[in-house]
Amino acid sequence: AKFGKRLAPTFDFAVGKWFTPGIGVRVMFDYVQQKGATKNCADSYTHVGNPFINSHGETLYYQKFKYYDIHGDVLFNLTNLLCGYKEDRFFNFIPYVGLGWVDTWNAPRERNPGAILGLMGTFRLSSSLSAYLDVRGTMTDDCIDGEVAQRRQDGDLAVKVGLTYNF
Repeated sequence: AKFGKRLAPTFDFAVGKWFTPGIGVRVMFDYVQQKGATKNCADSYTHVGNPFINSHGETLYYQKFKYYDIHGDVLFNLTNLLCGYKEDRFFNFIPYVGLGWVDTWNAPRERNPGAILGLMGTFRLSSSLSAYLDVRGTMTDDCIDGEVAQRRQDGDLAVKVGLTYNF
């Protein structure tokens, strides 16, 4: 599907704690609307609409479904670990890993564990507010999209921007 047809809204809410300037944890709730395309409209989440032909000459159907993901992550502030802690630093580079639970809101419902790997950059706006750019990959069971293929997992790649408030 075209790039614009694959964009969808998402919402995150997280609570976390930095135990050292370089290592922290968080618990996060993600609401995700997934859009894409599939060859198999009978066994997957699709919306009514005309099929389309992709650049390889294949007939595809638009796919759309919603899921939520509750996960715990371990965050590593590499900027602080490698360059030393600086309270008023403008930029921090923070890779993270996590485990969670993925649950679709569409029927038939699928509930599966998921693994998360991400890279986040934070930009200090004030002493309590920062903006972030987050690139996150989530892997879960192949059936999460309602379509079982010959793979072991399905993946979701997301690019997110947002704000973080520090208490």
